[in-house]
Amino acid sequence: GVGINDGCGNVIQGNLIGTDATGTNAIPNHYGGIGIVGRDSLTNVIGGAVPAARNVISGNTYAGIQVGDGSRGHVIQGNFIGTDITGTNNLRNGGWGVKIDNGSQIQVGGLDPGMGNTIAFNGANNEGGVWVNAGTGNAILGNSIHDNGSLGIDLKPFGVNTNDPGDADTGPNLRQNFPVLVSAISTLAGLRVSGTLNTVPNASGIILEFFANAACD
Repeated sequence: GVGINDGCGNVIQGNLIGTDATGTNAIPNHYGGIGIVGRDSLTNVIGGAVPAARNVISGNTYAGIQVGDGSRGHVIQGNFIGTDITGTNNLRNGGWGVKIDNGSQIQVGGLDPGMGNTIAFNGANNEGGVWVNAGTGNAILGNSIHDNGSLGIDLKPFGVNTNDPGDADTGPNLRQNFPVLVSAISTLAGLRVSGTLNTVPNASGIILEFFANAACD
């Protein structure tokens, strides 16, 4: 649909990529929706925090968005990836919603209103929401990720990986250990969540996000 090869500072906003003009029916691009490759590809922006900047990236044969070749610093925000233009109906991509084959400092979503992407229904062969194959410092924040073919967020190797004491292993996003939740109890004061995170001693900048769903993903 859109390819960037060794390009910097490009902005992709307000498009329907993989759908017809109504944003409700698939007209697949053969390979995928958006591809960014090349070590000299830096700081490209896909979408944005306001509705007018949103892309609908759905219905494509393979991944919705794919990043490779060690490119860095891209921002992916506010998009509908795998849904129709309403953000609710299934119009899946055939591969991962967002596939980071080899990229670092990629921001998928964000902490402020409107920055999160909706990444849903994607995957034909056990692909899921967001895949990180290689690279570090990739922030996946504030997104609504649901009903994909496998995990919402997956760090290579495929599937749920065992936590390691002290989180000393290496790999994509340094194979950050996942939090282990013990309980979530509704009280008069609000929701009290208890659990643990086993990570690098004295680590700073760790952000934990909590999401609710009617059924387990």
